[in-house]
Amino acid sequence: MADITNFVSVESDVELLRSSVKDLIQADAELGEDLCLLRWLKACDMNPKKAERMMRASITFRRENNFDVISKFEFNPIFEKGIPFRLQGSARNGVPVISIEGGKVDFRGLVDTYGKDQVHRFVMSKIFCFEQSVINWNKENSKRNNVSGIPISRESFQGAIYLVDCKNISLRQMTSLKSIQVSTQICKDYISYIPVMTSRMILINCPRFGAPIVSMLKAILEGPSLSLEVYDTNVKKWTEEVHKKIHPDQLGVAFGGTRTED
Repeated sequence: MADITNFVSVESDVELLRSSVKDLIQADAELGEDLCLLRWLKACDMNPKKAERMMRASITFRRENNFDVISKFEFNPIFEKGIPFRLQGSARNGVPVISIEGGKVDFRGLVDTYGKDQVHRFVMSKIFCFEQSVINWNKENSKRNNVSGIPISRESFQGAIYLVDCKNISLRQMTSLKSIQVSTQICKDYISYIPVMTSRMILINCPRFGAPIVSMLKAILEGPSLSLEVYDTNVKKWTEEVHKKIHPDQLGVAFGGTRTED
């Protein structure tokens, strides 16, 4: 009975949110889909009023910064090479896995050369691109659930897993005030305007000197729908934990897998 009550409650919350954002749905029909509405609700612990405020704030942010037309963005090719995000494969539960080898990124150099605004804009644009991949996966997963007769629940929308390899990240990168400012702003915008795109973020090979920065980012990122796992340089330990969630054939070598990069 408890499960049935939960399903009914979720459906009721979805309908409440739908009725309060009719104007937004008129402008973009996709926003009125059950999964889309559930996503905002989940980010706000199933509170329709908070979800509406977050939804409206996100749309305003996207429009004011032209993130609603990211396909038209053009960046210096050095950004793609310098901050190599990759869609790795799928986790054991099916969600997409996105990775970045942090030690290969001269984040400080990019910020010093191109400025905080350009680096922030590039990273956010990549996140918005991955957002659509996560939405598409959830839609396909929802179709499979509907065939199986599974009603909508809080878990019907799931975020991706982000893997960040911190190997070889230097103290020079960690002590750049401008880099820290950009990273902090990216995390804040990510949580505020791109909800439930990530269900779990896993940091591996974290150096001891990076602990204060990681703690600061963890305080920003963790919430009802996102957990952050941090592992030091004990390869055996983090490999075992990562493999519990993601099969090795879905991971690149740097992340304890067998998959070769394209």
